[in-house]
Amino acid sequence: MAALDTKWFEALRQIHGPRPVQALLPRVDRYRQTSWSLERLETVATQLHALEERLAAEENNRLLQQIYAAVIREQLIKTELLQAALQGEGERFRQANQKLYGTINADLWRTCVSYLDDRLCSDSLQKETSQSDELHQHFTNLVGLAHPVPLVERLPSQEVFKELRQEYLRLPEVARLDGAIPHGLHTVAEIVVMCRELVAPLGYKVVWRDAAVFRMRVAHNRRLVIILGPASAKLKSLRVKGLLCHHEIGIHVLRRVTAEKSPILLLQSGLDLFERGEEGLGVTAELMVHSHLNSALASRRVFALVLRYYISGLIAGQGGAAYKDTQVTTAHLESLFLAWLSMSPKRSDADQNALIARQQTAVMMASLLRGMGHNTQGIYFGRPAVYLPSMISVMATLSRKEMTWPALLYGHFDPNRTLHQEAVAYAQAHLLE
Repeated sequence: MAALDTKWFEALRQIHGPRPVQALLPRVDRYRQTSWSLERLETVATQLHALEERLAAEENNRLLQQIYAAVIREQLIKTELLQAALQGEGERFRQANQKLYGTINADLWRTCVSYLDDRLCSDSLQKETSQSDELHQHFTNLVGLAHPVPLVERLPSQEVFKELRQEYLRLPEVARLDGAIPHGLHTVAEIVVMCRELVAPLGYKVVWRDAAVFRMRVAHNRRLVIILGPASAKLKSLRVKGLLCHHEIGIHVLRRVTAEKSPILLLQSGLDLFERGEEGLGVTAELMVHSHLNSALASRRVFALVLRYYISGLIAGQGGAAYKDTQVTTAHLESLFLAWLSMSPKRSDADQNALIARQQTAVMMASLLRGMGHNTQGIYFGRPAVYLPSMISVMATLSRKEMTWPALLYGHFDPNRTLHQEAVAYAQAHLLE
């Protein structure tokens, strides 16, 4: 099978455009926002413009021309984002950030406020204290007279959720991953061993790095699954299945491996803005470990996604000018983590809760303040905020049967975008020829 886009794929790969999530340093001072230089960014921009002209002049296939033109435009925006960070141009950074990751939807943000109010201030979840009273009043003030749509009403019904879950878990690749994690608590060392056994057949390796908070990511260019976390941590099998088997391997790795057999090579590196949909798909797959939608919504994973979106909105100004201040928002976020931790009977030690809250806050704020957020009020890095709205959109796409689970694994693309759906259908048709 011959690839349809070898010339453009190789030309784009040789340019080595920036990836903001890696290029924007998570902990920076005012003098160093990114690992890139202005000279290097200008060279990349010049090369991208030249490739854009070549593509328009030489490519006759409408679909290939469209998907590559879109990726080139995305790379130019990413270049502009880093240039703005280096030159301290706040408004330019904000505009490029919005083009890449969208803006905070006011209605969804109010839904997040309502969710947090229910989770942290409900009588059934927490005894009435002055702290919970203050939080409840704070959330009420943010919502005002509005009546937000509950998060559960933005998602499929329990019947549809069950059907989607069954379809997903029936996939042979997914069933293999899901059945590989035994029930119980697992140390980080055990998780690393299990992960190596899972990804070895797919041509990937695993590395572990010590970190305060447990998380995972995939580096496709090095074919690595990177596990971060404290050596002493122990995780429940349900969380390991969700994050490792279904999100990182089941979506990110399997999509890449499947795309390597595609006649459209661009599906390996990703169509334009694919991260918006892929992360939502990853979270959707992650929640499939829960047999009931309400259990999924009550999970720590959904809580974290809602919290990210809520804090992003505060920084952007949804909660008033005061919360554009990084110190104010950081202190508020830490208080929310503390309130959440206090609800768990297994974490009753106040000093331990305070330490965990500080660690969780530091990790989340570092992800949101990449680039200019550390020293410019009202600016946040938008990628962490795409997970929640993308998850809602992906579930809607699946519910409407616009795409099936097998098709969703066919490379790095956003299932919510029509052009991407067309590209996947075109690639699959040529694969069968």
